[in-house]
Formats: sequence, structure tokens, C-alpha cells
Amino acid sequence: MIRRYISRTVILLFVLDQLVLPAALLLALWIKQNLLLVDPGLPTQLHLDLFLRLWPFLALALVLTGAYDLHVAVGRLWPLLRRTIVAAAAMGAVWVAGTFFLKMSELISYSRAVFSLFLAFSLLGLVGVRLGVAELLAYWQSRTGHARRVLIIGGEAHGRKLIKNLSRQMFTAIKVVGATGDGDLGDVPKLDEESALAMMRQGRVDHVIVDLPPKRIRLLLRVAELAELEGIPLQLTPAVFPGIHLTPRVDQIGRIPMIELCGGELPLSGVITKRVLDLTLSSLGLIVLSPVLLGIAVLIKLTSHGPVFYVQERIGLDGRRFRMFKFRSMKLDAETRTGPVWAVQNDSRCTPLGSILRRTNLDELPQLFNVLIGNMSLVGPRPERPEFVEQFKPVIDRYSHKHWVKPGITGWAQVNGWRGQTDLQTRIEHDIYYIERWSLWFDLKIIFLTLVGGYKNAH
Repeated sequence: MIRRYISRTVILLFVLDQLVLPAALLLALWIKQNLLLVDPGLPTQLHLDLFLRLWPFLALALVLTGAYDLHVAVGRLWPLLRRTIVAAAAMGAVWVAGTFFLKMSELISYSRAVFSLFLAFSLLGLVGVRLGVAELLAYWQSRTGHARRVLIIGGEAHGRKLIKNLSRQMFTAIKVVGATGDGDLGDVPKLDEESALAMMRQGRVDHVIVDLPPKRIRLLLRVAELAELEGIPLQLTPAVFPGIHLTPRVDQIGRIPMIELCGGELPLSGVITKRVLDLTLSSLGLIVLSPVLLGIAVLIKLTSHGPVFYVQERIGLDGRRFRMFKFRSMKLDAETRTGPVWAVQNDSRCTPLGSILRRTNLDELPQLFNVLIGNMSLVGPRPERPEFVEQFKPVIDRYSHKHWVKPGITGWAQVNGWRGQTDLQTRIEHDIYYIERWSLWFDLKIIFLTLVGGYKNAH
């Protein structure tokens, strides 16, 4: 709903951002020449030439990192600011890469102070532009009465959260004109069903949100039919049908339009992008880490009896079984008496070297071969053993949804500390959050967090 009303705002922000970038560079150059570690001989023109060459790529970095996904401004300010910070960091990466690619570092003594000041002023300018535009829009909409009128049909399940988030949207003024539910929705007027339908017929509603249980399907059909007749956008909350968890997609079987409500596989472009990333980084990782892999293999052979690798059956994409590789960290008879059980901290079944490998996560390195083969990805939900999958599916809500993508060596749950003996429901929620919001940048962020901080300690 929000997106259709903010296209002009996106264009305005993009134009203002393109004014911010050169202004930030000019300010950085002026400060460097006059205030900070003064350098009167700074080659200003060559810095400007570099910027002009990189300007299109800096603008593209803003677009690709989600700086214009204004729907994230619903509910609170921080998601919008966070995306702006990520966008500024991406511009910094483009600037550094472009400097070396264009070999500008051979032509000038590049000023790191100018680079740092440019990024700082760009970030401040981007954030300032967004806050300023949001304030101006709020003022204009309050003076002209251009708030979007939203009608909620029902509201018992998600009504309070909807009203709270809609009222705090930054770039579009929203007014909830009524709700038909019996729950406590604060100051929102309560309507009976016929009054709500009458408001739709009279053109007093700009958007309808249906928050009804499945047993109210007849009212839903009446609302949907009237919304189509009047040309009013309509949205459904998950209360209408429990299968609405991911973004519904419109498809076709022959000439019959179909709406897919359940299914979280990545689009073809995402599958290809993710596979290219996996092949590139896993190959590079195996080459760079080959001395480490060889050293660990030798140490395992010298310190305990048994094979170097531990091969275990796990459940992966679409619920298919595959063989996952790890460095052996336990004694050969570890599960002879216990059967399949989860490992715990200070597990007595571990060898002395195995305890170190597990603490440092070095036992996971052979999974780079799984990534290279294609039955795992660098980033994704952690795979479980078949016995645990059958145990968890009946009791953990949406557990099987993690099998919509390839399992990973690391994942959103792991970098947030949800691993090992932690709450399974919360872990699955993190996995589903990752699947719903997958992007190349999200994968790179998780890889970066893993390399910098490793897996966080369990909560």
C-alpha cells in the first residue's frame, strides 16, 4: 500500500541525493585545503575527475543497497537510518575499488582525509535529506488534508499493530477511518459491516485492510468484490489464511491466473547470484585455507584413532538428504550408547583436539566442499539430522519452511547467537526472516559478521 504513494518521494530523494554527493566532496576538499591538515597543493581537479567517473556507480550503490526502500520507514526511524548507513558504506567500497581500478592512485597522492570526510558528509547529508523530506511531507499533508484513509475490516488479530505502525509511517500520512472488529482499537471509530461497505461505495476510503478469521470468508468475498468494483486497493493479513507468511506471487497455469500464498524459494536471478557467490568464495576459501585444512587433518591423525572427516546425513533443500562433511571432533564410539543426540558444551565425547575445533568452529571448514558441490550454501539455515527434523516438525511452528533454501555454513540465526542449546522457535523465526528478506547484500552482511565476530555465544 505505501509503495504506490511514494514513487514521487523516491524521485525527489534521488535527485536531492545527487546534489548531496558533489556537495559533500566539495566541502571535504575545502576543509582539507583550509582547516584540517592544510594542504594547499592538494590536486583538487584530479579528485573531482575521480568523483565524476564514479558518480554513476555511487548512485547505483544507493539504489542497490535499499536507500530508496521507503516502506522500511513504517513503524520506526531506525530501519531507514540503518539502510542509509549501509548505503554510505557501499559508496565507500565503490570509491576505494574505483580508485584502484582506474589506477588513480598512481596519478595522485590520494588523500585519505578527503575520502573520510566525503563519506561522513555524505552520510549526514543523506540522513538529513530523508528527515527533512519526511518533515516537509508531514507538514504539507497535515495542512492540505491529504492523509490516506484506511478502513480495517475486522482487526481483532492484528488491528492494534496495524494502527500503530500506520500512524508512525514517515513519508505518508495515514488515517484509519474505521474498523469493524470488536477489539480495543483505541480512538479508531467502530463500524458495523454495512456502514463500512457504505463508506467504500461513497468514495470515503482509499485503502482497505482485511483482518478476518477464515470463518468470515463470506464477508471477505463481499469486501473483495466491492473493492474491485470501486477500484480500492485491498490487502489481507495472515489472520485471513494461515498460509500467508511470505509475499504472495501471481503466476499462471496456462491462461489461468494463480496466486501463490505459500512457498519461499528464491527467484531464478537470486538462485544464480547466490550460486555464483558460493562457487567464487568457496573456491577461494579452499585455496587460501588449504594449509590450515592440511594442518588440522594431520593433527587429527596424530592425536586420535579414526578418520579425519566425519560424514553425517543431513536434511537440505526441499527436504532432500545429503552427506555433510566436518572434521571429526569426537571419539569413534560417541553415539554407540546414546544414539543421535545434540552436542553440548564441554561434551565428554569430544577428543581434546576436537574440543578446540568445536570451540573455534574450525570443524565446520570441510563444509566448503559441500558448498562447492552444491548441496549447501555459504549462508542459509543450518541443516539438521533426519531424526531431529522428524522430531521438530510437529512441535515447531513453520519448521519445514527452512528447507525452502539450501542450508548454510553460517546464517542469520547463528550470527545473532541462536545456535546449539537455544530456543528452537526463535531460531526458526530468524531463518524465516532471512528467507523472506534474502538479498545479495544480506548474504554479504552475514558473511562479514561471521568473519569479524564469528558465531555469537548462545543466548
